[in-house]
Amino acid sequence: MTGMHPGYARKPGTDAGVSDMALKVLLAGGEALLRESLAGALRASGLQVKACSASVDDVVAAASQLVPDAIVCSVATIDGGVLDLVRVLHEKLARGNVLLVVGRSDPAGAYHALLAGAAGYVPCTMGLDQLLHAVAVVAAGHCLFPAGVLTDLLRGERGRRPLVEGDLTRRQVRILGAICQGLSDRQIARALGLSEPLVKSEVKAILRKTGTRNRAEAVATALQRGVIN
Repeated sequence: MTGMHPGYARKPGTDAGVSDMALKVLLAGGEALLRESLAGALRASGLQVKACSASVDDVVAAASQLVPDAIVCSVATIDGGVLDLVRVLHEKLARGNVLLVVGRSDPAGAYHALLAGAAGYVPCTMGLDQLLHAVAVVAAGHCLFPAGVLTDLLRGERGRRPLVEGDLTRRQVRILGAICQGLSDRQIARALGLSEPLVKSEVKAILRKTGTRNRAEAVATALQRGVIN
């Protein structure tokens, strides 16, 4: 999985693998017994966890009460109900930190989840360390999708329309690719040999050019329009 390695939960603004305070995680969906078992494992890893069903009302109520750093939704596949939940969290509660743990590979569903506002899509076959890393990435405001899913998206969903406010520069495209891997601004700067302030400035330019509100939407737009290759 691209950009995935063992790590620990972190607060936004710190590097992956560094934990100064316990992240608050809302765990939604899945069978009740498995959900509680996973919640126990996450708590044992130092996270604050609240579990609930995947119904829109339950998740919205729990999210409003907990104000989580990340919302982890366990689903068999991405259907209309899942997309509706992501949209509600993204639009009504301004929660763009939704991580979908999916039972069956669904590249098309991943694409629509991105458009709906999800920040991450990972398989349910991952280990606990990988899940902890994914939670940290999403909580920090980044997005994370397996390389295979990105490849399928590029093959099946890329368009030919130009970006609304002008083409991205080569450097901005490289930064978008790094964002797909869940890298922080600091990590992107190190990987590309840039300063961190320059990366932050380029991310703002990317959002402006793509007409998007956050990194996940920018990635979805770039994939849809064939910018990332």
